[in-house]
Amino acid sequence: MNNELQRGFIMNLNSKGKKWTAVVLIVIILLAGGGYYAFHRESTPTQQPILPPVKASNKVVAEGKVIPVKYSVLSFSVSGIISEILVAEGDKVEAGQVLVRLDSRELQAKSQSDLAELAKAQASHSKTNAGLRPQEVTMKQAVMEQNRASSEEAKANFERTKRLFEQGAVSGQQLDKDKTAYLKSMAELRQAEADLDMAKAGSRSEDIAVTAADVAAAKAKLHGTQESIVLTELRAPFSGTIASIDLKVGEFVSIDPAKRDENVEITDNDNIQLADLSKWQIKTTDLTEINIARIKEGAEVKITFDAIPGLELPGKVTRIRPFGEKKRGDMTYAVFIEPLQMDERMRWNMTASVSIEAS
Repeated sequence: MNNELQRGFIMNLNSKGKKWTAVVLIVIILLAGGGYYAFHRESTPTQQPILPPVKASNKVVAEGKVIPVKYSVLSFSVSGIISEILVAEGDKVEAGQVLVRLDSRELQAKSQSDLAELAKAQASHSKTNAGLRPQEVTMKQAVMEQNRASSEEAKANFERTKRLFEQGAVSGQQLDKDKTAYLKSMAELRQAEADLDMAKAGSRSEDIAVTAADVAAAKAKLHGTQESIVLTELRAPFSGTIASIDLKVGEFVSIDPAKRDENVEITDNDNIQLADLSKWQIKTTDLTEINIARIKEGAEVKITFDAIPGLELPGKVTRIRPFGEKKRGDMTYAVFIEPLQMDERMRWNMTASVSIEAS
């Protein structure tokens, strides 16, 4: 019995060994197949999809502001007190129209005084230039003759007194008195003769030049006063719309010459801002020297507005300012863009985004 048990145990071991051998063989076959598959998968290149080449952007995007093509910031070039304001914000005005007046009463009075001075200078010049009238020459002749007679009488009297003095009949004091009278009459005669000669010769060229200069000075003075009166009226240099006014009647304004600067934006401290609101342009100062080199005048532009969603206007670059300015560490250039279409909702200083075709 023991032999049978041993024989059964051995047979059982043999059966189990065959099973494990089969399992091992299966594992080896699976590993070999997986390795072969992995080897061929790695060695065979995978077919990748072909992508189109990436093109560099040919757009330059920047932010700008809406400004009128034609506008001006106006102020007085003379000081004074405001007497009249003839317009209001939003009014449409014509070129040459008076917008504001200063009190000019003092200048008007000065103008009248200057006018009187001019008339006086002109009269003096006319008299000097024409010389004396014949009647005046005759009068000069008569004065000279009278002085000659007086001189001859004084001479005779002096000579008589001198003879009497030599005879001891008169004092030396009387002789000195008659001598002095004679010398005085001679001087008066010479003066009368000179006056007569000048009257006959007419005015000297030097005197005529002096009076002519007086006339010119009086005219210049009057012209200056009249110009100051003109400057007390602030007029529109072109037809447009009053965008803003910062003036009050009775207010004193100081000298601040009229200016037009495309960098000026609407502020509260300018006197009057006038603009033609029928035509707008976009100004951007965001373009650096790297971007500006890719942009040319005439380039196409697409314009959008933060305040007007959905509105896109076509435009073109009209001007590139050649002078660059430092802005936040970069050299930037101003670019002006003309919208090819206008929209009634556009306003001064509205923010606009521009997309410019670049080369």
